[in-house]
Amino acid sequence: MKVLTKTALGALVERTPDDVNLHMEKSHVDFLNAQFKGCDAVWDSEYMHYKFGDPGVVSSWLKEFGFDKEFGLETEFVMAAVIELLMKFKEPAAERIFSKNGETFKRALHEGAYETTDSDIFTIPLFGEIKEFKSEFSGGLGSFTTEHEDLKIYISNHLQPFDKFNGELSRTFTMDLHVPFAEAELEESLDEFKGMKATVLGEDCEVSEAGVITKFKIDCKGAEARQAAFIGMMVSACMSIPTEKRHKRVEVIDGNYYVYITIRDNLAFAVEIETEDFVEGKGRVDDVVSAASYVSKSF
Repeated sequence: MKVLTKTALGALVERTPDDVNLHMEKSHVDFLNAQFKGCDAVWDSEYMHYKFGDPGVVSSWLKEFGFDKEFGLETEFVMAAVIELLMKFKEPAAERIFSKNGETFKRALHEGAYETTDSDIFTIPLFGEIKEFKSEFSGGLGSFTTEHEDLKIYISNHLQPFDKFNGELSRTFTMDLHVPFAEAELEESLDEFKGMKATVLGEDCEVSEAGVITKFKIDCKGAEARQAAFIGMMVSACMSIPTEKRHKRVEVIDGNYYVYITIRDNLAFAVEIETEDFVEGKGRVDDVVSAASYVSKSF
């Protein structure tokens, strides 16, 4: 499967929360401009879903849409967007078998498909809802099926310019359309975004991982199209500012020592322990020496 659109990615970068600011450079803008990213009408529709926050929470949220994505240990904050398009054909197609290169595959025969005003683009009506009505003649209830108000699916044998689908393509004649069953998933890593600077809740961050996952399925009953885009970030200060670690002092007592005991901060008991008071023991000897505390730095 080749993915031609990155609508979820467009939604993600165009609908970032108020507390997140992506500091895009020219290379990032050029990359995005080379993609099909969608538009406001899609990004703000009920078919788009957004989630921001802890990587574990976002990962669980993505699983609800069928995306099994775990984020790296360095990632501390994730923002994600999902577009989910679930379509049921108005009339289920008949299942057929065809042969190609010595192998056999399933495909659907849509006898209620339509040609359009473009001779190389076809469309299959999608199920909308069942509406009931009362018959004026019999007084009984009847029903009819409507087409989907929002979604339309088009099929073509050839790559088409995207601007052909800005507006509805008019139907002409019914036709028989044979469409192979398909099921595919593709995950694309967006290396172009790695290292990009960002600000989250006032904290300087850096993109640690970014990607787009696309899933598509079509059979004789309908089609499912899902795409998720995600950008994971880590607090860049953790990378660029050295971390200090204090190593504890080690004091090895192997001679006389003193013990002081107080009650409510008042000295009540004190003794000196001498070597002759030590208790015998058997086992592996620990080879430990005294050492002063010190501070080390790591980047």
